[in-house]
Amino acid sequence: MELCVVIQAEARESGQNGGEFIMDGSSTSHNLELHITDALVGVRYLHGSMDPKMIKEGQRAMPGCYESIQPAGPPGIPEDTPVWSAPLANVATTRMPDHVAYKIVETWWNHYKDYQPIHPVLRFWTPETFINPYFTMPYHTGAIQFYKDKGVWTSELEEKQNQLLKMK
Repeated sequence: MELCVVIQAEARESGQNGGEFIMDGSSTSHNLELHITDALVGVRYLHGSMDPKMIKEGQRAMPGCYESIQPAGPPGIPEDTPVWSAPLANVATTRMPDHVAYKIVETWWNHYKDYQPIHPVLRFWTPETFINPYFTMPYHTGAIQFYKDKGVWTSELEEKQNQLLKMK
């Protein structure tokens, strides 16, 4: 999950209303810049809306995205804050054998905590977030089999998968 943030550095200094759109967690150097900017002039996340109508409108513009609650703690998040989020996506060729896709997802599922120290965005990558109900590309059949075996692949996901496959 990537978190959208607005930096108000120049705007605060000049008294103007504005900012720069960036993605939190996009790089180690970016995280350092975010902390420095917060220390110098302050950073704040814009509160997203949890209103289902507003979320639906946002998803029309950015399919696959959703609102999530970012826990207090990072720069610009003094309290739990709703933010617009984009899922972490992994893409594979349809030529990948099902057993290989299955094994990859199984490995991620069983060892996701081992990946979290590698990059800040991986802290948000947990089995609960592996399946995005707003997905816009079909899932690999090997991944689907793994999710079915775990009991997390639902009839709603199957219906959406079938709709996407018909769009080819």
